[in-house]
Amino acid sequence: MAFRNSASRRALSFSTLSPRLAGLVLLTLPWLCLADRVSGALPELESFVVVQDGASNLDVGEEAAPEVADWDGDGRIDLIVGQYGYGYVRSFLNQGTGGAAPVFDGWSYLLSGGVNVRTGYDLSMGSGPRVVDWNSDGMKDLILGERYGIIHILLNEGTDAAPVFSQIYPDYDRVEVSGSDFDAGFNSMPFFVDWNNDGKRDLVCGEMYGHVYLLLNTGTAAAPAFSSASFIQDGSVNLDVGDRAAPVVCDWNDDGKKDLLCGNQYGNVYFFDNKGTDDAPAFSGWELLTAGGATLDVGFDSRPTVADWDQDGTPDLLVGESDGRVFFYRAVPPPPPLSTGESWILYE
Repeated sequence: MAFRNSASRRALSFSTLSPRLAGLVLLTLPWLCLADRVSGALPELESFVVVQDGASNLDVGEEAAPEVADWDGDGRIDLIVGQYGYGYVRSFLNQGTGGAAPVFDGWSYLLSGGVNVRTGYDLSMGSGPRVVDWNSDGMKDLILGERYGIIHILLNEGTDAAPVFSQIYPDYDRVEVSGSDFDAGFNSMPFFVDWNNDGKRDLVCGEMYGHVYLLLNTGTAAAPAFSSASFIQDGSVNLDVGDRAAPVVCDWNDDGKKDLLCGNQYGNVYFFDNKGTDDAPAFSGWELLTAGGATLDVGFDSRPTVADWDQDGTPDLLVGESDGRVFFYRAVPPPPPLSTGESWILYE
């Protein structure tokens, strides 16, 4: 049985309607309003579109690791991309008008001390950039994961709209745990979030063998400090996505609790639904994201990030991949709410 709107011919199916309603022909539902999305339901992702740079696919060579931020403070989202090959980091500034998907036409390497930002001296090095206000001074800083498991910190000495960095590699600051450099082993992929809702930024970090570290901030918002690092659990075992974990924390299913998305070496994106609370996340099981009706698969080395890329009010998914491209997976916006007072015909 279902309701049908007499004006628009839209139908809503209800499987639990009482049989006593079957005799009704027309009714008005002034209270009826569809939710933006059923809480706990995963967004519907469309098939990917490769992000463009001018008339060609955006391409950083190998191992694209995207991060979305308004780098130049003009109110439009830009793209910061780490790459394989010295761990350089490229900025793609949005040339569009805002209110729609970004438009790019060219790029530049990020600089520190007048030379390219990097995470190593050889072609085998990659980088995993995150843009965050590390020291809560109101200006964006740059945090970098890298092949050998260290996490580098470049503090902004310019302005929020025009970041300036002065340190020369390898003399970047580093994330420490109890006074020693934090070392994820290999392939550190950081992400920052207030994990326990105490008002301070914490660190989650993927590593080579598919696990994800959690480092709770025991310092302050202005001076983060970490005293321990432990693996996030999936049930009673270490959360594991195979190899090369690349985590993102967000409320992906819109149930009011932070969840975990995680890329891996094999090109998929795992979804770990938070079964705990927003200030004490807990996970038990996972599923692979789908797009266009099939399992999301970028080939190798999926590195996701979440942003409202097309500015339609719905968070989308961007995924970097091993061949240096960035794939855009549009999340289908929910249907608009029904206006109150519409008339609906009940039919079988």
